[in-house]
Amino acid sequence: MARGANKSLAALTTTEARKDLPNLARRVARQRKPGKSLMEKAIRIQPQGEERAAFLVSQVDLEEAERQLAELEDLLEDIELIDLLEERMGGGEGDPRGQPLSEVIQEFAQEGLLSDADVKAIEDVGSVSSLQ
Repeated sequence: MARGANKSLAALTTTEARKDLPNLARRVARQRKPGKSLMEKAIRIQPQGEERAAFLVSQVDLEEAERQLAELEDLLEDIELIDLLEERMGGGEGDPRGQPLSEVIQEFAQEGLLSDADVKAIEDVGSVSSLQ
């Protein structure tokens, strides 16, 4: 009766979903592992006359989607920080606009862009790099 969110499968009508809601909710809630996508295991409910559908999604799928979103947000922040770092450091050696890396790192720390742990990690990498 209940089908996944795959568009090639028919959706449940709201009447079908209403009649079987306790079983549908139980089935979705019992999922232990997230699907490969947020909608892979979701149940599609298509109200009559509507272009779009609603979906019943498991907690594990939502939590996985939130975890992946947080990872992407962290990655974007890192990319933005790298861009800002490159901008502050200038175009390279001899560029009068550029600041030394150590100064930029300290500025970022003072501005709250880097935590103390981040600064220490950067300093540790820098000391290892200078040994090579």
